[in-house]
Amino acid sequence: MIFSFKSDKGNIREHNEDAYAYQEIKSGFFCVAIADGMGGHNCGEIASRFAVDETIKFLSNIEKLDESDFKLVLFDAIKKANEKIILQSKKNPAYSGMGTTIVLVLFAKDHVHIAHVGDSRAYLIKNQDLVQITKDHSYIEELVKIGYINREEADKHPRKNVITKALGAFEGSEPDYTEIKITKNEMILLCTDGLTNMITNEEFAEIVKKNKTPERLCERLMKTALKNGGRDNITVAAIKY
Repeated sequence: MIFSFKSDKGNIREHNEDAYAYQEIKSGFFCVAIADGMGGHNCGEIASRFAVDETIKFLSNIEKLDESDFKLVLFDAIKKANEKIILQSKKNPAYSGMGTTIVLVLFAKDHVHIAHVGDSRAYLIKNQDLVQITKDHSYIEELVKIGYINREEADKHPRKNVITKALGAFEGSEPDYTEIKITKNEMILLCTDGLTNMITNEEFAEIVKKNKTPERLCERLMKTALKNGGRDNITVAAIKY
């Protein structure tokens, strides 16, 4: 597998409150996590770092990974991170109210297991086509789900950044889980909303078609998001089989 990561504070924010990490946790098993922190006094960067570090630490300490347990271990890893963030919020008043999204991915041979909370996303790139895997935990996604607005209206809605789930916000922020099969030359792309809010769906698809390596793809996506305004922290990761 080929890994590439890019992260930038953007053009407006003073600090980068996104975080990412990746590690081979067992022979042939890799995990990747990205998180988008939120909260006052820059403690969003504390929450996001806790999220990625605690989840990967939890997975690395599992003695034996069994295929039937992948969903459970991902959920347990996120649960532990959530508990850590909530505990730190209670212990330190400066951290009160901090939270974070997370996308946690376990690569196991020809299968990819994905758990997420919030609106950071995972995509599959197959035959140079971009397919969104995760669904945002957001106010706008709920409106789309019930048919109140359509996808085009959602992309322009003033409350598109309001999320309904986050680590640190609730004791039991239940993740969503997806398993997909992946084949040679396909890619998994992970990103925070600092990327997806700064590029159109058409730009995204066009960049994917023209950039076939993880390094080039991440570089071009980052440059485009910054050129289009870069109003938030931006993190993107691409993993090619």
